[in-house]
Amino acid sequence: MQKFAFSTDALPLGLSDRQRFDEWQRMVATFYAELGMETAPDVPFQARVEGVALGSFSIGRFNGSMSRVERTPRQVAQDANDDYIVGINLTSNPLRHAQARYDHVIKPGAGEFCTNGEAGFIEFDGAHNWLFLGMPRAVLHEIYPAAENLLGKPLDASNPGLQHLKAYMAMLFSPGSLTNNPDLAHHIEMTLADLVALTLGIEGDMQHITRLGGVRAGHLRDILREIKANFDRPEFSVDDVCRKLKLSPRYLQCLLVEAQTSFTEQVIEFRLVKAQTMLASRRCLHLQIGEIAYLCGFNEVPYFNRRFKARFGCSPGEVRHANGNA
Repeated sequence: MQKFAFSTDALPLGLSDRQRFDEWQRMVATFYAELGMETAPDVPFQARVEGVALGSFSIGRFNGSMSRVERTPRQVAQDANDDYIVGINLTSNPLRHAQARYDHVIKPGAGEFCTNGEAGFIEFDGAHNWLFLGMPRAVLHEIYPAAENLLGKPLDASNPGLQHLKAYMAMLFSPGSLTNNPDLAHHIEMTLADLVALTLGIEGDMQHITRLGGVRAGHLRDILREIKANFDRPEFSVDDVCRKLKLSPRYLQCLLVEAQTSFTEQVIEFRLVKAQTMLASRRCLHLQIGEIAYLCGFNEVPYFNRRFKARFGCSPGEVRHANGNA
């Protein structure tokens, strides 16, 4: 667990406004991701960023005289960062945020669920003040495999989950709140994931797990972990999980029924969500739809097409076209 802060006030004296801006962009690319930025007109450039790194999670607070922050298709393609993001507008003015599937105005104190894995931009009317939480897709998919479908969801300032998430992140920025303790770091990551799930209004497998107790809950976690790790293998089966975990097929199926799901439902859901992500990604433009289906664990393209349309309400080709990837 690490914290850091950087401000243009710390730059050497005598730098021009342009030099200060260039140094700032390099620092942001090193800490977070490569971004395109524009400064507010007729205002001397100043900016500050605070960051907290918590294992695979990251928290950041940016403020300064930027009028636009952009992530281009080239930057997305070159950068492996495709985290899910909960962003919160801390300014006193609305801001505009757009990605491939949406273009929203975010009111002061409100937020949005978005991703680093798609090109987009934020435009500010005045000062830039943006609080964000970045988390790996895999963590949220473990709670809710269809989280990709929630991208662009507006988060009202009165949302209780968002209020608690904002307060918890503020606490993590406070002096002396973190120590290099692996157990504490894990607890914080899981708390952040739970708060994001609450903010998004989702209920997934991990919440069902809490209704089971002791050994059964542990077995269910292990089962879901094995499914998540192997779902894209076309030959993957219940027997594979049972052999690995030394469980009987009947016991495995009973635990999944108690969690209001089934082995097949879990496998298909993971495969469909992965396929949707690949179809929407410019990084996969070189792949045919049939190749994507196979890489996600489907042996038959017609079956994949039927299940995909039933799940998402559109065909794989329509998803690719809607994201400008046709």
